[in-house]
Amino acid sequence: MKPLSKRWSVATLFVVLGCATAYASTPVRPQPALKADTLTAQVGQPFLMSLELPNGESWTTANIARLIVRTFGKQQTIPPTPVVGTRDVAHTFTESGYAMIVLSAGPGSEKGRSDAWQRTTYCAKLVVKVESNEASPPADELQVERDPGLMSKVGQKIEIRPYISPATVLAGDDLPVRAYFDNEKQVGGAIKAIAPDGSVEEKTTNDAGYANFTITRAGRWLIRYEKEAEGTKYVADLIFEVPTGSHKEGSEG
Repeated sequence: MKPLSKRWSVATLFVVLGCATAYASTPVRPQPALKADTLTAQVGQPFLMSLELPNGESWTTANIARLIVRTFGKQQTIPPTPVVGTRDVAHTFTESGYAMIVLSAGPGSEKGRSDAWQRTTYCAKLVVKVESNEASPPADELQVERDPGLMSKVGQKIEIRPYISPATVLAGDDLPVRAYFDNEKQVGGAIKAIAPDGSVEEKTTNDAGYANFTITRAGRWLIRYEKEAEGTKYVADLIFEVPTGSHKEGSEG
């Protein structure tokens, strides 16, 4: 029989290794570089956004080649200047409905170049629902006849284009998307859908650049396409929220 101390050492080693294996097998949920605490804005109130690229750069240091907001019949540039005393950039909406915030960003070393927009390694689209306390049609009704172009291409270096408006998607619905890089459809690329519970589903784009995902539940969704070209990694994110109480919610448990 082994001395008690040795038996405890062996047992402890197995426990430690077992725990390490368990933690190592736990998938890390992808996080967008462009973040907002909520995807519902209020008319007249600042809507706050933070940015942290994989290299640690943020609004003040990164190459922000494009930061715009699209609402019905209007497109505005958002100055990438944080609110004093914070790390957040703010935009204030003036009318209810749906909006899309478009970001193209990359390393700060590329600032000032004539082709800076081509040197953006992170591109995101953020779908925002804008509500008003005034007696006006709710955003859900406005989105059909006042669509700000949620399904349109916007000309990003790397881009995800939805083929059903994210503003109309309900739990249980399908969402077809298409991936682009340098304005070309991406065939055979890996594209992911990250659900609100952190689960990840990966699809391969077909010969037309499409992939189709079933939106299984309410909450915030992240659709991501990544590509490596000439030793550089590029990432495109599409971020939107499916409302609670959708007619098919709970179909996946």
